[in-house]
Amino acid sequence: MNIQDTGQDHWVKAECYRVAHPDDKLTLWNKDGPNGPKVNHGNVGTIESSKASEIFKARGTVSRKNLPDWHTSWYTE
Repeated sequence: MNIQDTGQDHWVKAECYRVAHPDDKLTLWNKDGPNGPKVNHGNVGTIESSKASEIFKARGTVSRKNLPDWHTSWYTE
C-alpha cells in the first residue's frame, strides 16, 4: 500500500484490510506533503506500508480541518 501527498494543506491516509487480519482496518498516514520522505523508491512525498499480507480492500482519504474527511470509494479485489 502506498499513499502520496501532493499538497500541503491536508493530510492523507490509506485505509485497508489485509488477508492475515480481515477484521482489522489498518491506516497508513502521510502528513508530510510533497516534501516528505523518499521512502518509496525515491518518490517524493510517498510512504509505503509493509508487504506482510495481501490487501483485499482499500481506499484513500483526505483529512480536512473543520470539515468531514473525503474518501474515495472502497477498492476491492
